[in-house]
This record gives sequence, structure tokens and C-alpha cells, in this order.
Amino acid sequence: MSQNELFPRIVKIQIIVGIFAFAVTVLAATQLPGMIRTQQKLTTETKKLETTISTQKEDIQAQDDEIEKQERLLKEQQDRIEQQREEVNTLANRVEKLRVEDQRLTQNNLIKKPVETVVTPRASVEPLQHNEIANNPSYYKHYKMWLEVPEDRQSEIAKVTYFMDHSSFPSPLYIGDRDDDYSMGYDGYGALGEVEITLILKDGSSRKVHFNQHAATYRQN
Repeated sequence: MSQNELFPRIVKIQIIVGIFAFAVTVLAATQLPGMIRTQQKLTTETKKLETTISTQKEDIQAQDDEIEKQERLLKEQQDRIEQQREEVNTLANRVEKLRVEDQRLTQNNLIKKPVETVVTPRASVEPLQHNEIANNPSYYKHYKMWLEVPEDRQSEIAKVTYFMDHSSFPSPLYIGDRDDDYSMGYDGYGALGEVEITLILKDGSSRKVHFNQHAATYRQN
């Protein structure tokens, strides 16, 4: 190809390249700002998303920490409840053992209530028979006192006395009849508000019981 033929082609190619470069320049000038703005917007949105995700992660972590804390507290409460349950069971077992032991001791008579707390004074009044009134005023009656004593405690008592603190009695001290429930009786016109009953025990000691004869007598009659 001759030089004369090659030159027009080179010029043509340069013109095409120039037009292409101009088109690229124009396109860049018109599209690049929008692309930059889009990129900036995407960058901003990405940062917002990253911030939101980070915040959510922190919230989730805080919730996880709170759940873990509550689980620890629940576990501690469960441990305390279990410990208290064991303590209650231990106390219940001790109470049951004490109850069984108390029952055994009671059955074996190794523990006894004081004898004065298990006796029951009684009193009564009856009209005198006609053949008994000869030397007594017509208003006299027969008064009687006695003790109800549990059979298993009778062997502890040696003697029972009644102290009648009233001027109408010739002697204030009377001994109860062991064969008749430690009783004593008299003919008279009334009952006393207080009678001091003394239990003299076989071990040499004595116990006192204060008895309202009047109330017991007329409560029954």
C-alpha cells in the first residue's frame, strides 16, 4: 500500500479515536457525579446498616448477659430451696425421733408427770339418814371428799391428809382412808371454799393440792 493510501486511513482512525475519547469524556462528565453520589449513598447506607447491626449485636449481647444473670439467680434460688428442703427434712426426722423416744420413755414410765397433777379431788353431799340425826341439827348433811388416782400412780402415795381451816372442825387435820380412795367425810352444815390436800409420798416427799370443796360439791348436786 502506498503512503498516499495509508495516510487517509490513519487520519480516519485518529478521528474515530478522538470521537470515542470525546464521547467517553462527555459520558464521564454527565454520569460520574451521579455514580459518585450513588456510591456515597451506598457508603452511608452501609455505615448505617453496620451501626444498626452493631447496636443490635450489643442489645443481643446485653439480653444474653441478662438471661445468664437470671439463670444464675434462678440456680442460686433453686440451691437455697433445696438446702432449705434438706434442713426441713432433717428437722422433721429429728422431731420424729424425739417423738418416738418420748413415746418410748412414756411407755416405759421413765418420764412421769408430777403425781399432784394427775390426781383429781372429788366432793359430794348427801342427806343424813333418820337414825343418824339424833345428835345433829336437822340441817346437817354428810359431806365427803376423795381422790381419784390413776392405778399406776397409787403405789407412790403413802398417805393423804385434808386440812380443814374452819372453826367448826374440832381438829383441822384429817387423814384419808386409803381403802376408800383416800376419802374423808364429816357431818356438818357446809363445804369449805378451800381445802389443802397433802399427798405424802413413799419417798418421803410431799405434794400439795388446793381444792375448792364448795364448788366441787354443788357443781355435782
